[in-house]
Amino acid sequence: MNSRVGFSIAFSGLPVSNGVAIAPAYVLFTHSMRFGGTFLDPAHSAGGVCDVQTEIESFESAVRQTILYLQETRRRLPPHSEAASIIETHEYMVCDPLLREGVVRRIEQGSPAGTSMWEELTEWAQQFQTLEDEYMRSRAVDLLDVRDRLLTSMLGTSHDLITSLEGPVILVAEELTPTVAVELNPDIIKGIVMARGGETSHGAILARSSGIPAISGMGDKWFEIQSGDLIAMDGSLGKGIIRPSANDCVIWQKKVDESNRNLAELELWKQREARTAEGTRVHVAVNIGTPDEAQRTLDLGPDGVGLFRTEFMFVNRTSWPTEDEQVAAYSEVARQYGDRTVILRTMDAGGDKVLPFFQSGEQNPFLGYRAVRVSLGQPKEFLTQLRAMYRAAKMGNVWIMVPMIQSLDEWREVKKFADLARKQVQGPDVPLGMMMETPAAALLADLFLQEADFCSIGTNDLTQYTLAVDRMNEQVSDLYNPFHPAVLRLVSSIIESAKRHNKWVGVCGEFAGDLRAIPWLIAQEVDEISMSASRILAAKRRISEITLSEWKLKVDQLLQFRTAKEVIDFLEKQN
Repeated sequence: MNSRVGFSIAFSGLPVSNGVAIAPAYVLFTHSMRFGGTFLDPAHSAGGVCDVQTEIESFESAVRQTILYLQETRRRLPPHSEAASIIETHEYMVCDPLLREGVVRRIEQGSPAGTSMWEELTEWAQQFQTLEDEYMRSRAVDLLDVRDRLLTSMLGTSHDLITSLEGPVILVAEELTPTVAVELNPDIIKGIVMARGGETSHGAILARSSGIPAISGMGDKWFEIQSGDLIAMDGSLGKGIIRPSANDCVIWQKKVDESNRNLAELELWKQREARTAEGTRVHVAVNIGTPDEAQRTLDLGPDGVGLFRTEFMFVNRTSWPTEDEQVAAYSEVARQYGDRTVILRTMDAGGDKVLPFFQSGEQNPFLGYRAVRVSLGQPKEFLTQLRAMYRAAKMGNVWIMVPMIQSLDEWREVKKFADLARKQVQGPDVPLGMMMETPAAALLADLFLQEADFCSIGTNDLTQYTLAVDRMNEQVSDLYNPFHPAVLRLVSSIIESAKRHNKWVGVCGEFAGDLRAIPWLIAQEVDEISMSASRILAAKRRISEITLSEWKLKVDQLLQFRTAKEVIDFLEKQN
C-alpha cells in the first residue's frame, strides 16, 4: 500500500492497547459511515406500500444468513476463547425474541424490513451509550455490529472486511466492532486508530489480547485520514501523527524499537510475584467481567480477582438469569483461580444501567435506583444471586462484596439476606464485604468496618460522587480527577479505619492501576490493588522499583497539597 504525502497532523485519544507502530493506514468503510444515524431502505424510497409478510420474511432471511456467517466465523476461532465467546453472544443477539418483536412491530407500522431493523437496534444501542459504567456502555458497539451484519445480509454484500488485507497497515475505523476484531492478524494489522470506543469494549479487549497497539477517541481528526496515509502511533500514550515527516519517521521508528524491547521485558513479569525493592510482597489482582476474561488473564499471574463484575449475567437477556446459570459462571472462575481469592460483586445495575427486562425510567439515574438499592428492591432476585454465590463458594476461595452501600441500615439488611441465602444452600461462611464508593461510606468507615468483614475502595464512583462530576458529561468530565486532594483524603481515611479495625482493605478502581498512584497506596499498606488486565505487568514492574521506607514518609506529605495539579506534579517527579 503506497503512502500518501501531505501535511502532518498530530492527534491524541485514549490509550487502549500498549505499543508503538508506524505503517500506512487502511480506512475501514462501514454501513454506519455510509448511512450515519439513519438508513433509508430502497423499499422506502420507492414510495410504495410495504407488504408486511414479505418484509418479515426478508428480515428472517437476513437473520438466518447472519447466523450462518457468525457460526462459520466462530468455527475458525479457538474453542472457548474470548473471541469465540463474543461471536456466540452475537448469535444470541441476532436470535433475541425481543429484537424480532420490535422489528415486526415497526414493519406492521409501515416501515420496510431494513429500516425497521436499523432503527430498532440503533435505539437499543443508544440506550446503552447513555450508561455510566464503561463496561456496560461498551456493549452498544456489539449491538451496532449486529445491526451492520444484518444489514450486510439484507443488502447481499460481503461480510469480509479485513481478512484479504495485505500488510503491514494501521487499521482506521469509526469504532472497532467485535466481528472485525476477531479477524485481527498481528502480522498484518500493526496498529488500530478509532474515532470512538473505550478500553472495555470487546474490540479493545481483543486488540490487547492480540498484542496490537490501539488508540480510541481521536474524534473528528479521523476524517483527515485516507487509506495509504502513513500513521505513527503510540498506544501507551494515546498519541500519534498523520503523515509524519521524514525526520518524524526516524524518531518514531526508534520508538517502535524501544517499545518492542519494553514489551519483551514486561513479558518476563507474567509469573513473577510483585515485591517492593526491599522484598515486601504486594498482592496485585485483576478486575474482570466474564469467565472468559478470567481464563485469559491467568497468564498474567494475578494474585486473584479483586472485582468480578457480575452484571454480564444480566445483559443481552430477556429475563433474570436462573440460579443455576449464575452458579455455573461463578464456579468456573472460582475453579480457575483455585486457592487465590475471587471477590464476587453483587449486581451493580439499575438506574442508568438499563437491563432490557428491567427499566425504572428515572430522570436522575446517577443518584437513583441502582446497585444495592435494586438488589434490596428485588428481594427474590437478590436472594437468588446470593444463593448462587454461596454455592459457588464451595468450589474455591470466594468472597462476596456489595456495591453502593451508604447506610448501616442498608448493610444490616444485606447481611440478613446473605445469612438466609447461606443457610438455605448450606454454603461456607465466606467473608462478606462492601464497596467504599460513596462519601457517606467513607465518612462512616469506622462504623461499617465494625460489622463488615472487609472493604474495597471503588475510586471511580468515589471520585464522581465526591467531586459532584458526571463522568459521562463532556462539559465537566475534565473536572473528574482521582488525584483531587478531597478524594485522596477520603481514600486515606478509609485505609486508616480498616487498619484500626484489623480489616482487609483493597482498592479496585482505575486509580489502583495508575503507576503514579501505586507507590502511595502501597505505602499505606493496602492489602491488595486490583486493576484491568492490561495494567498488571507494568504495575508489577513499578512495584519492584518502590522503596517502601521512603514512600511511607511521603504519604502525609501528599495529603498536604491543595490541588490535583500539585499532587500529580509531585508524583510524576518520583517516577
